[in-house]
Amino acid sequence: MPVPYGNYFVDGNLLNGTDHIWVHCIIRVGRKATVKGRMLIKFIKVVPKISEVNEHNAQVHISQILARQVFEFEKNFPNPGKEQYWFESIPVNLKARIFAGEFGYN
Repeated sequence: MPVPYGNYFVDGNLLNGTDHIWVHCIIRVGRKATVKGRMLIKFIKVVPKISEVNEHNAQVHISQILARQVFEFEKNFPNPGKEQYWFESIPVNLKARIFAGEFGYN
């Protein structure tokens, strides 16, 4: 549902005629602070380029979620360190689709 003009605010100020983008990343709990920091830096560099929005008008947020709260490729996400076992448990036909780039992961 579109938000009517005049109802967009950033830091309590009306956003007047300027494009602004927010990217909300949800990742598994367990990554080190340094890894999350590198992710944020990479995202904040690439988001303005992809969206063609001024770098000062882009915000990136990272939230963390427990692995058991995520379900993908017919499986619950693994806890950190268990990715190889998780990937090996995915059906062969589904792995072929993943490697073919069908889901945008290649």
